[in-house]
Amino acid sequence: MSLLEVSNLSVYYGHIHAIKTVSLVVEEGEIVSLIGANGAGKTTTLQTISGIVPSSSGHITFNGMDITAMRAHTIVQKGISQVPEGRRVFKQMSVEDNLKLGAFTKRTLNEKDLQFIYSIFPVLEERKRQDAGTLSGGEQQMLAMGRAMMARPKLLLLDEPSMGLSPLFVKEIFATINKLHEWGTTILLVEQNAKMALEISDRAYVLQTGVVALEGDAKELMNKDEVRKAYLGG
Repeated sequence: MSLLEVSNLSVYYGHIHAIKTVSLVVEEGEIVSLIGANGAGKTTTLQTISGIVPSSSGHITFNGMDITAMRAHTIVQKGISQVPEGRRVFKQMSVEDNLKLGAFTKRTLNEKDLQFIYSIFPVLEERKRQDAGTLSGGEQQMLAMGRAMMARPKLLLLDEPSMGLSPLFVKEIFATINKLHEWGTTILLVEQNAKMALEISDRAYVLQTGVVALEGDAKELMNKDEVRKAYLGG
């Protein structure tokens, strides 16, 4: 049984058919990437999995449970956390309070979880009393990832984690994704930097206008002419 199975997913925004038919699988322990041009449906796919956007048809199964019609907070309780595009930290709250909000589905805050996040992101501990809005873009991305990990998810959804970051922070964020993976986190990654995404992924899906155009081993996809020309600059 796969950790996540998405079958024939279809999503409308009003009259716009954003996702026409998407099927994908994520096995426990994998990093799986969704790549594609802007407007291909990558973010919508993640938001539908996490319960933010309702599906029109199709099924989503997580850890053996049908979560298709579940509300977002219930899906977090079941073990899926999403790091949204654009980070969306609470800028007027402290770094530590942002992290604590990530554990809102738990009845009590586990201080060990907080210390674990600080071990991954030492800069967050250094700045835990600062307002989140005073952090750099890269530090806010770290905060958004740490906040999601506070829920101890079985599956982490990452939506464009490198967007708007300097090359130095991009390398740091991808190194952190690798570290989370090494520690046992299963990851579904949406990323415009297709080269870096494919390099760290086990498998990948290429979305084009709401459908899966290609899928397979990430390293094999990197060698396909259509992928190289469209997404890898060559």
